[in-house]
Amino acid sequence: MRKKRFLFGLLAAAPLLAGGDPWTEIRDFGRARWEARSGRWDASLSLYRGLAARHPDSIAVRQALVETALRAGRPQDALAAAREWVALDTTTVAGFVALGRAQLAAGETAAARTAFDRALLLDPANIEALNWASSHRERSDPTAARSLLEKFLIGNPEQDDVRARLAEMQQTQGDFPAAEKSWKKVLEQDPDNPEARMALAGLYDARGDTATAVAAYAAYLESNPDDVSVLTRLGQLEYIRGRSASARDSLDRALRLAPDNESALFWRALIDQDTGDWASAVERMERVATVNRDPGVLIRLAGAYARLGRPRDALRVFKRLQKSQPDNPDFTYTLALAHGEVGNARSARRWLARTVALDPARTEAHFQLALAWDKAGQFEKAVPSFRRAVVLNPEHHIALNYLGYSWADRGENLDEALLLVRRAVALDPDNPAYADSLGWAFFRLNRTTEAVAVLAAAAPKADDAVVWRHYGDALERLGDPAAARRAWREACLADPSDRDSRRRLGPGGAPDDVSDLSTPGALLRRAGENFRPLKVLSGIAAVAGRADENTPVRGSALFYFARPDRFRFEVLGPLLAAEMVLVSDGGRTRWSPSGAVGTDPGPWLKLWGEVFSGAVFARFGERGVSVRVENERLVYRGPAGRLLLDARTKTPVEIAVPDGAGGETRLAFSDPREVGGVWLPQSLTVRAPGGVALSFRFSRLAVAESINDDVFRLDP
Repeated sequence: MRKKRFLFGLLAAAPLLAGGDPWTEIRDFGRARWEARSGRWDASLSLYRGLAARHPDSIAVRQALVETALRAGRPQDALAAAREWVALDTTTVAGFVALGRAQLAAGETAAARTAFDRALLLDPANIEALNWASSHRERSDPTAARSLLEKFLIGNPEQDDVRARLAEMQQTQGDFPAAEKSWKKVLEQDPDNPEARMALAGLYDARGDTATAVAAYAAYLESNPDDVSVLTRLGQLEYIRGRSASARDSLDRALRLAPDNESALFWRALIDQDTGDWASAVERMERVATVNRDPGVLIRLAGAYARLGRPRDALRVFKRLQKSQPDNPDFTYTLALAHGEVGNARSARRWLARTVALDPARTEAHFQLALAWDKAGQFEKAVPSFRRAVVLNPEHHIALNYLGYSWADRGENLDEALLLVRRAVALDPDNPAYADSLGWAFFRLNRTTEAVAVLAAAAPKADDAVVWRHYGDALERLGDPAAARRAWREACLADPSDRDSRRRLGPGGAPDDVSDLSTPGALLRRAGENFRPLKVLSGIAAVAGRADENTPVRGSALFYFARPDRFRFEVLGPLLAAEMVLVSDGGRTRWSPSGAVGTDPGPWLKLWGEVFSGAVFARFGERGVSVRVENERLVYRGPAGRLLLDARTKTPVEIAVPDGAGGETRLAFSDPREVGGVWLPQSLTVRAPGGVALSFRFSRLAVAESINDDVFRLDP
């Protein structure tokens, strides 16, 4: 095919090479074209010059000479040939366009503008002349370039390509209303034009009209469903708008088409983070990090590893981050903290010291270095860093309190210690820990009355064994041993491992009945507050036992919970098909298949929901409830039933409520672990009237903000 085209070009040129031996001329013309095609520019240009000399009236030779010289980067040769061309024919549009191109290549911009204008003057509808004239002006005089296109379209309104070019120019110049109008006109003439639809969506996107951009991108995707870049951008915009479900759908479509698309993986990982699916977030962000070492990617990846409870992997990523910019104090600082998380105390101190050397004004690095030295048992090395932190930031109340309390506890620099903790209290007057430091400083200065007054207010708020012990010591010095013993009992209850308070009480000094103390109420509040952030929970459970007296249940189950009392269990069969489904919403329950279980699960599910919503704990803080300590567990008994709390973890161990017919519903919890900021049991056992005896062992628990309501639909 190429040979046929080549020969056709030679035969077409033959009439234009009249004179002399025609076959010799055709041969030289063909050789010139062949040499140009082979990149041998000197040989090609030499042949064309010979032909031009022998054929002074041949426009075809000069046209070929101009094009070859421009391709060869010989603007002067092109310029000479173009000038000869327009001299031969002063009405040729192509000749003046060629002249303008040659002049541009030679740096004669003003002359080029004149040549392009002459071409347009000869043929106002010539697209090539218009394109060159407008593109040349766009750089030096964008207003004039735009005017050229607008004038052209007045006489040629059907030229969509030119209107599209005008729209692009208007958009580049920031005239979004005009660009929008132009793109819409293109779509009026060609409703299915994908470039126009895409450009219009990009215009809305560029000017920040996100809702309209989303609609425009969605319209574009109706006819171009496999455009990965648009799917990804749509997902990104939906995520920014807070519409995570729509964002996830778009990004998942993009990833099905292009599983390794970096941008889609990144934004999908952000959705995973928001829903607490840290394992998926890590997997996707790791794939992004293999091709994109942007610090933002590595920081998010390290954070995801930290939330997943994998601090060593987080440290590995932070090392990569620091190596990418060795003198960046932000990165040396985060690396230091990561070393601290895995117990590399010496490395943590080394990198903190490196950070303050790089950035001497970084207050928090000085403070963390001070903490690291204190933790290493070298308080004297910590003091200069503490002092530097409060000099850099006189309102750093944490550092003020830490240094002041440390001195007070050691009995050193007591006057300065009192001054520092007073400053901390003034900055955060509602902080009971700071009030404790102030009271302890008064105590060390033998200002006992002032110490008692401060600690009496701080101890109930702090719910902390050390504060209660300090209060008891101050009361004892003031001459009130009974009140002192009561404070030490509160300390033992707040922290069963507080040996100092137990030693002060002596053998038998901590009675089992603690109903008269305030700490049991504080522990109830803390247990309820633990579950307060829990909105949605999902995971997998190994289930075993009986759903009633006659229905055994065993296997793996998908588990869903939503506040306040919505549940779904799908017990899976050998092929992972749901063999049995239990749904509960607002006390209404449904088993599938219908009638599979005879006992209503509503009562024990309702109690479970009250625990996970935190509502049940308030019942055991009412009057008439007795509280005893049994094996470091607090046992609350009252009209609402019985509750056991672990005094160490402040989490429920067991709860039992009467059913009014002589029986009780009992839930037992064990192995609490932190999931998404909430301490949750990994095992739960249910005992309820009607032969219910079930055990659940959870895995892959994930906390989320929301879930599709269809999960809890009661209708089959």
